[in-house]
Amino acid sequence: MSRRTLTLIAATSLAIAGALGIQSAAQAATRASGATLTLSVRVASKTTHAVLKCEPAGGTHPTAAAACTALSGVNGNVTALPPGTGVACASVYQPAVATASGRWHGRTVTYRHTFSNTCALHVATGVVFTF
Repeated sequence: MSRRTLTLIAATSLAIAGALGIQSAAQAATRASGATLTLSVRVASKTTHAVLKCEPAGGTHPTAAAACTALSGVNGNVTALPPGTGVACASVYQPAVATASGRWHGRTVTYRHTFSNTCALHVATGVVFTF
């Protein structure tokens, strides 16, 4: 082979390797841009769990799309979820402990709050802890 042919092969190989590297970086950025949260609710001695994945919505959460939409509106900040309106909860004290942990667009999410009962939990967090 001529020197010119070898130079063209080497340049083409570098261009392909560079393009593949950019594609891999883009794929990694896409994975980091999503969210995966492990959610749990404990009432008395019973604990229920769900995994919520966003972008695309999925996991074991029964209304993942709605929960992802709610959390997207507050950038994954569970404490910033707007409270529901028009719901009156009974004054029965049966503590409900809600926890969330995982990643939201590359940021660590840790949440834990004790509500007076499940009604108060759902008024405060909407569909996020409804599973």
